[in-house]
Amino acid sequence: MEIKYNIIPHAFIFVTTQCNLKCKYCQPGGENYLKGNYTLNQQLTFNISKILKELNISRIRLSGGEPTTVIWLGELMKHLNLLGFSKLRISTNGYFLHKYISQLSNFRVHLSIDSLFNQKPSINTDKCLSYSQIHELSNFLHSNKIDTRINTVVTKENIGEIKSIVEFCRMYNFGLKLLGLEYWNVFDKSYVQKNYVDWDELSHTVFNGLKPIREMKAPGNIGIGMAEYVIAGTEIRVRFYDGWGAKYVKQCLECKYFPCSSGIYGLNIFADNFVSLCRFRNIAGEWLDESDDYMVLKEKIISVLNSLQVSNLISQNKISTYGKSKFISAPKSVNRN
Repeated sequence: MEIKYNIIPHAFIFVTTQCNLKCKYCQPGGENYLKGNYTLNQQLTFNISKILKELNISRIRLSGGEPTTVIWLGELMKHLNLLGFSKLRISTNGYFLHKYISQLSNFRVHLSIDSLFNQKPSINTDKCLSYSQIHELSNFLHSNKIDTRINTVVTKENIGEIKSIVEFCRMYNFGLKLLGLEYWNVFDKSYVQKNYVDWDELSHTVFNGLKPIREMKAPGNIGIGMAEYVIAGTEIRVRFYDGWGAKYVKQCLECKYFPCSSGIYGLNIFADNFVSLCRFRNIAGEWLDESDDYMVLKEKIISVLNSLQVSNLISQNKISTYGKSKFISAPKSVNRN
């Protein structure tokens, strides 16, 4: 099949829907946006990874659910390292990360930490990392020079800790990304309404009038924009949904859920073998079968990528309908049955 796509996007491999924690701001399946227990087939994932490398996609992020719950994750990480991807990422809550320390040298770790004091808001605190475990893991990552970023979802429960988390990141030379709660109906509505923090409150509490050093977008200048700040040498990226500019591809503008909290960033491989450009799976995609011939798999992936064209980009200056009071109904999960 002829390759027509004219930007090289990220690829997100959502290895599993399973997770050992239950965050109230996260739906079952995590970034998979799927109900039910799904985990990618190991050999299929290896083949997909090889195809992505052949298609010159250099940025891979592993996510879930919680990817470290998958027993063959270490073998996948070795496989990705051997293939020579230039930018490898893994998003994790860190609870089982110690099992994969030997595979992390070429990965950037996106570590979810919402609290430093064993009181992670919105998480089953009997399972989350303790204060000493967080520092033990962070010290190891820092001493082994493993590139690390802390991801923190800002809520009413932890906004008073954000400055402490900034200082924690400075101490270990970690980056920090602050995320806002999302008003999608797939999340715990009562929790979101009670604990939503808007940009004005975060800006006043943390940044105190500080100007961003730049605005960031995904390759091809698509997706929801992020602003980047620097406080005491700590790089802080902020992604909130009330008022940030964004760029969407043509498929987004034709979607009844537009504007949404994600837009299109790149290629998504979901844990139930579905491949799509849309996180909410609301545009055409392909089912990847474990029995598919290698070239069939490759043609399916190229077919999805070919629908992503820079010429379709449309600028939106403000997400006026995405806000703090009205929930947006997400599409129903797409399943085979």
